[in-house]
Amino acid sequence: MPFHFRLTKRLGPLHLNLGRRGLSSSFHVGPIGYSPRGRRWSVRLPGPFRWVFSRRR
Repeated sequence: MPFHFRLTKRLGPLHLNLGRRGLSSSFHVGPIGYSPRGRRWSVRLPGPFRWVFSRRR
């Protein structure tokens, strides 16, 4: 079974994430979030669901 490590610090709408691959950030306003590293947008849905979409080049 793989071991996962992730630490998140929230500073208002800015989230700083520290994981195995390094430091990343994301920006959340209400149910909508943006992650510049992966250029992904996400929308939180009711329950444990999330809709994630990204623009590919």
